[in-house]
Amino acid sequence: MARDYLLAKGWKLLDVNIRIGRGELDLVFKKEATHLVVVEVKTKQNNEMGEPADLVTDDKIRQIEFLVGELLNRRRYQKKYGLYQIESWQLDVVAVYGDGEKVDDIVHYENITMWS
Repeated sequence: MARDYLLAKGWKLLDVNIRIGRGELDLVFKKEATHLVVVEVKTKQNNEMGEPADLVTDDKIRQIEFLVGELLNRRRYQKKYGLYQIESWQLDVVAVYGDGEKVDDIVHYENITMWS
């Protein structure tokens, strides 16, 4: 759902569920030729326990920053995904609201690290 939502925006999907060591990046897109967008997907039934972006803790952000560093600096990933020209990246959260079978809403929180 989140992938299709972002593809409809015209973003280029590089891969889903990229495993690097014990970590994983949910979705990775190129928004522009030199800009990478890493998307953390959160599925929730409601906002009772806070906004979905709030579920991305400081520890999770640090882990994602490490994984993106590995993605951008390791030659095998640079070659596989064509990352040689990437100059910047951002972390987005896409919240998918629903019961797991039916989607009620999708909310896109862009560049969440700028919120802190």
